[in-house]
Amino acid sequence: MAHRTLLTPAILMAGTVVLFLFSSLVPAVYAQRTTAAPRISGTDTNCPRNALLSSTRASNSQSVPEMPKRPRPLKLAQLDYPVPPTASAAELVQAADDYAVYADWVNYRAYLQQVATSHPGTKEAGLALALLADEYTSIGDAGKAEVCDALLAGYADAEVQAFAVMCRTAFPAQRARQNDVYETTLVSYAAQWKGTASGGRAALALADYYRFTTLDYPKALAAYQSVVTDCAGTLIAEEAQVSLAEALDWSVPSQPEGSRAAFEAALSTVHYPGLQVRCVLGLADLMSKSGCPDQALDALAQLITTYPGHPAITHAYALRSIAAERVGAWDLAVSDARAFLAKAVVGSFNLARCHTVLAKDAYRKGNLDEAAAQFTAAAQLAEADVHTSETADLGGPAQAGLAAIAAARGDVRGALQAYLKAADLEGVSGKKAMYLFLAAGAAEKVGAAGTRAQIIARMTAETPGSAYTTRVVGHEVLPAPGI
Repeated sequence: MAHRTLLTPAILMAGTVVLFLFSSLVPAVYAQRTTAAPRISGTDTNCPRNALLSSTRASNSQSVPEMPKRPRPLKLAQLDYPVPPTASAAELVQAADDYAVYADWVNYRAYLQQVATSHPGTKEAGLALALLADEYTSIGDAGKAEVCDALLAGYADAEVQAFAVMCRTAFPAQRARQNDVYETTLVSYAAQWKGTASGGRAALALADYYRFTTLDYPKALAAYQSVVTDCAGTLIAEEAQVSLAEALDWSVPSQPEGSRAAFEAALSTVHYPGLQVRCVLGLADLMSKSGCPDQALDALAQLITTYPGHPAITHAYALRSIAAERVGAWDLAVSDARAFLAKAVVGSFNLARCHTVLAKDAYRKGNLDEAAAQFTAAAQLAEADVHTSETADLGGPAQAGLAAIAAARGDVRGALQAYLKAADLEGVSGKKAMYLFLAAGAAEKVGAAGTRAQIIARMTAETPGSAYTTRVVGHEVLPAPGI
């Protein structure tokens, strides 16, 4: 899951920073929402323990952890959307964060504006103004940014002023891809304000930087854990706990049981509704990938029912589409994929996944033109997004789909090249061997003996333990290319 995370680094950075505003008000919100979501736990002896269905990140030989037969009711804390302007500062900031995490910047700014105007003079209003000033700067509205800066000048709180300086330094550097400036600024601020909510927020942003930009997972996991420890009892710690579970899924995809335990632990303790939603999305993604997509469908149905107006529901539809495809429920898979693509923003992780669902549906119906268009869209998205690891997850399968279409059209040489590209993009040994096996079959069909020999040598070197390698080295008659 997404979940592994559903967004680009810039989107997630804004989402994590805005939670800072809410940190000092956590006790008040907890008093209003004291029901924690129960753990989705248990053991299902009937749950298939085959290799991950359609997963592109797990080894073929991986054992799959047992998943719950039917998740318990989630009992998520609920917040109506949209939040009325008369809501408390805590509720307004909470809503702003929910919209920011899912890249609805119009509502994000609207709720920050409401905090600043409805609760003037408070620390939360000052911090909201600092974020708004950067927001307006980023979209080129210098006039509104100047208004925010002028209002900020009237705040004497040292933490507010320091936070404003960090916003003016770190975020523009991030947008300009000046990673060294961005990292140095966060490290300095986190150290200077260690033990405060803003220091914890800077440390959390630094962890996100390691996770999404440098892909240094050991550093990211260590940074998240430090925030959980240093900021215990705060919303920032809850955010770090959920992010830690998501990062585990990314860093050790071959051991989903660790991520599942982390998501369950977070779901049983976090109170903030938006974080509960992220836990459920993460668990549903793990269920779907771990051979129990029917359990994912149950969890996602509960989430959609509980939060019909939440911005995360768009992504819930994407995950439900993927799970539905895995159980053969094509009508649901296609309708949910289309619903997601109609509302999703640029950078969303599941864009390529949903294009792949639509491509497979078109291919099975014999609509090769539509299938090619959808696989091409998935391949382009996968290769363009280096931060969410979509190239490793979906670049290979998308190219393999294009190879199958080329073969169906009689272009076996085109299929050969596409399968080789799929193998180049694929990070999972079992799937790489399969793509090379199909490429060898295409080479054999067109009489490219030299290319076939090179493919076999590559399989021997790169995927020596695969059954596909054993078959091709054993001179088995190779199949024609297919999907």
